[in-house]
Amino acid sequence: MFAHRATIGAANYRGRFFVNRSVYGDGSTGYFSKTFSGAGNQKKFTVSLWVKLAKPGTLQRLFEAYAAASNFFYLILNADNTLELAHYSAAYDFRYITTQLERDPSGWAHILVAVDTDAASGSRVKIYWNGSQITAFSTESEPSLSFTTDWAAASEHGLLGRPPSVAGDYFYGYAAEIVHVNAQQLTPSSFGFADAVTGSWHPKAYTGTYGTNGFHLDFANSPALGIDVSGNGNNWTVNGTVTQTTDSPTDKAASNIGNYCVWNRLTPASITSSSGTRDNLLGGCLSKAAVGSGGVFGTISFDSGKFFW
Repeated sequence: MFAHRATIGAANYRGRFFVNRSVYGDGSTGYFSKTFSGAGNQKKFTVSLWVKLAKPGTLQRLFEAYAAASNFFYLILNADNTLELAHYSAAYDFRYITTQLERDPSGWAHILVAVDTDAASGSRVKIYWNGSQITAFSTESEPSLSFTTDWAAASEHGLLGRPPSVAGDYFYGYAAEIVHVNAQQLTPSSFGFADAVTGSWHPKAYTGTYGTNGFHLDFANSPALGIDVSGNGNNWTVNGTVTQTTDSPTDKAASNIGNYCVWNRLTPASITSSSGTRDNLLGGCLSKAAVGSGGVFGTISFDSGKFFW
């Protein structure tokens, strides 16, 4: 196991909230799926999740609602490291592609998508990254007034990987605390807070209601990672290889919980292949092209403080 360092501002978690478990997708087979028995509010909802990227520069799906091959709603990380949220039904009903690049493999990030198509123009779709609203897009087209999306419908949904019914675009990294709140367009303050000293964004427990088809996956139950802890009973099916881990956006050293150092794919070491279980954390191996020499750096540097392996 690679070096582990306490999360900055960990003292703020005393008496607050710890993310005790996450899941790791290996980019090849793992994802969660669910078909709701009935429809919820498809015009107003909030989806919150924490992610840590293991392989920036690859197309990866974070969540999707799939009504048909030409009718779906999705949030993806593109191969150029932009974030894209869109709804498609024969043509794009709305689409947002960020100009900022999301490619940091070293730390956890919070993504929040808040939709209300009944709201005034300019407020119908809001995307946040670590508590800050994203306002710069290379593509930006909003939904029409009172547009009905496929999210929370009585149709196939997917989390952390491939679209339902279509193989490919599996998630490669870590995810924690996935929450869907139906019939509310919430802000990041419902799910996180800024450290008073550093300004960095940290999780907090969601304490509100969930609404129809709302759910909360905390990944604490190892034999049943798709269990919904919201009280709604909206459990998800685990498909392929999804591994429970203690890599977390919060720190609890006594329980080996915290942000772990992994191989840094952004270093100029010309990484060409990988092998092993849970690549770039445990049992994995990154190799360099046979020509010349080089090294692979970790995502956490040694400066001060205490570390362990």
